[in-house]
Amino acid sequence: MKYLITGLESTCTRIVSKLIAYNIGLTKDPDDWDAYNDIFNDNHLVSHRSIPHGIENKYIDDEFLSMFDHIIVTTRDWNCSLLSKVENHQHNIIEANNEHLTGIVIIKNILKDYGNSFIFSAETAFVLQESYTLPFLKNIGIKEPKHISFENPNRKYLKELGI
Repeated sequence: MKYLITGLESTCTRIVSKLIAYNIGLTKDPDDWDAYNDIFNDNHLVSHRSIPHGIENKYIDDEFLSMFDHIIVTTRDWNCSLLSKVENHQHNIIEANNEHLTGIVIIKNILKDYGNSFIFSAETAFVLQESYTLPFLKNIGIKEPKHISFENPNRKYLKELGI
């Protein structure tokens, strides 16, 4: 099986990529792989591609998307994702917002045009843990899913709440 994990930058695509790679046996531990690019063997491929991806700020296209059996689109609170993006990827807030808006168009098209696409919410994984991740993994064809713990991806950006 070939899995693409994609989403806006800073929407937890890396941890979801690690979850999938671990569950299909590409890693013995989720932290064995940094999830920056691809990991594969003779039977499986997990490809991590944020929108945009890499220092070249490349966007994914239909030719690339058509290579995958499953496309997992990660989601996270827009504001927290944007704050994280500005801190880690694109330091210009105007450009970061424009890249997010371009990414939303791409994601809408993926969800509309690809019946093999699924949404994975990082916030829901944090709140519901294995009650969310295990059924999700089964839904994408993993027969004996294994859970990994999800931290609150937005904690850093919710300081005012005192949590």
